[in-house]
Amino acid sequence: MLNVKLDLSTIDYAEITGIGVYIKNLSKQLLKQEQLCLTGAYKASRFRKTHFMRQHIPGIALEPYLPLKQFTWLKKCDVFHGPDFTIPALKKIKKVVTVHDMIVFQEGIVTPEFAAWGKARFDKMVYEGQPDHVITVSEFAKEEFLKYYPRFEGRVTSIYHGVDHLNTDDKGAIYDFPYFLSVGSLEKRKNVWQLVQAFEQIHEQYPDFRLVIVGGKGGNQEFAHELIDYMQNSPASAQILYLGFVDNLTLASLYKHAFSFVFPSAYEGFGIPILEAMQKRCPVITSNLGATLEVSGDAALHTNPYQPEAIAEAMTHLIDDETLRQSLIDQGQARYNDFTWQRCAAQTLDVYQQVANI
Repeated sequence: MLNVKLDLSTIDYAEITGIGVYIKNLSKQLLKQEQLCLTGAYKASRFRKTHFMRQHIPGIALEPYLPLKQFTWLKKCDVFHGPDFTIPALKKIKKVVTVHDMIVFQEGIVTPEFAAWGKARFDKMVYEGQPDHVITVSEFAKEEFLKYYPRFEGRVTSIYHGVDHLNTDDKGAIYDFPYFLSVGSLEKRKNVWQLVQAFEQIHEQYPDFRLVIVGGKGGNQEFAHELIDYMQNSPASAQILYLGFVDNLTLASLYKHAFSFVFPSAYEGFGIPILEAMQKRCPVITSNLGATLEVSGDAALHTNPYQPEAIAEAMTHLIDDETLRQSLIDQGQARYNDFTWQRCAAQTLDVYQQVANI
């Protein structure tokens, strides 16, 4: 029986997105593996948040980790997995870390302060945490990681996320008008600003259409508020709805009844919303670069994420070509079936077993 500690410290809110979704669904599937004994580890400072961990991952045993308790861990831990970029500097324990993207190394996309903080965190993980193996969430993320840390060549495995976590009921149609849907935080790299500018170019030609934007403000509050102010003063403001964060039931409904999902992100390590949309039979327009191109494959309409004119052209193309739209729906259904949390967990278990036998 393989004993694995999975760090759940990131699961500290009632509502989770992104990495939290990854940890939650990976944990649920790993708990089903008969050859694995999984324990949820958490930083002692997160003690008051453990009820959220139990809420999202029912039935998992929890245990805090501290350097002072290393001697007890050595007896009952074969592998420690940090699923959110970081791992503690625990000695004599095999360690795996998941890297989701290398956004902090992308100049112009993040603030200098965030870049400095993120790079320091990476260096601490690499040089102090000293992982035995690294999991990335796409081949693109793997290439990016090795670009900056080539010493890990041969010790990096790409494992895709799943998407079947959105297999929920929905609320039915929320709106009685056609709309383009955007899902993601209001971070600069998501290019929501460019999407709004693209919609401004077509809103008069297609007055029945709306742009519905879902997602929190993200880490750069100043940029987010500037974007919200821009939307409120846009010539298309009457046709733009910013909903903020929504629950999974509402999100499932929004995907299912959207005319199209538009995701012109400039940089992603994976891009779960692409597959969420495909699962709900919502045709996808996304970026023609990086992980979004890799994940969407031939099942999406690709465009230059930096050019509002190109995004607007793609949106217009779907409105004017129903045959293309239906084709993307069908291709999306086939594409998302390749991504399951069961497969993600099985491949992650393979990494654990490989590392434990080093």
